[in-house]
Amino acid sequence: MLTGEPLQELPVPGFGAAVVSVPLGARTMRPVVIALHGNYDRPEWQCEVWRDITDGFPWVLCPRGVPRGDAPKSADRWTYTTAAKVTEEVRGALAALTERFPKHVDARAPVFTGFSLGAILGVHLLAASDALPRVQSAVLTEGGYAGWHKARAEAFAARGGARVLFACGQSACRQASKQTAKALEKQGVQVEIASGGDIGHTYDGAVAQAIRERWAWLTGGDARFASQPSAAPAAP
Repeated sequence: MLTGEPLQELPVPGFGAAVVSVPLGARTMRPVVIALHGNYDRPEWQCEVWRDITDGFPWVLCPRGVPRGDAPKSADRWTYTTAAKVTEEVRGALAALTERFPKHVDARAPVFTGFSLGAILGVHLLAASDALPRVQSAVLTEGGYAGWHKARAEAFAARGGARVLFACGQSACRQASKQTAKALEKQGVQVEIASGGDIGHTYDGAVAQAIRERWAWLTGGDARFASQPSAAPAAP
């Protein structure tokens, strides 16, 4: 059974230490949520919010990225560079997580989520054939609604992509997501939009609650989540 602190640092060779939300009490293998933070953000914050959204049931793996060069060290703020570097870091973090907890990590078909810059980079990762393990479900928050041209939508669907949830705290995000949904739905991908109202460019608070309310829908095609005891009900 997994014990210890709910959030733990995970050394990743060649990169900064990731942060992991540990499914405390787990006796069997649990699926993984990969969470990319935004620009001028912290992996700890993503893991905290996503632990709450998912009731601590899956692993939540939050890659660190690189320091923001224009921020004082005391601010502890991070960003990512290119999709290629993020791909390397995510692969390394998944391998490190599996090596550290081999009896409890099911790294197949992780759920992907990204906020702002993390969501923008996520579009590239989700469509690339060699970037991530097969991703069935993704949450793109306040970003990731641009760049879904036909070839990318086709590639995501061909790799098993089935559900995408766009999460927004601004009207511009909601409007853009509605347009992008059409391109994904043409490829057979189910799309929903979670709105936290007009509260700004954020991923916590009402936006996180809106995601939580659709968590059961997002993971409904994945039998590994069927035993999640307190999964939030799907939105009507």
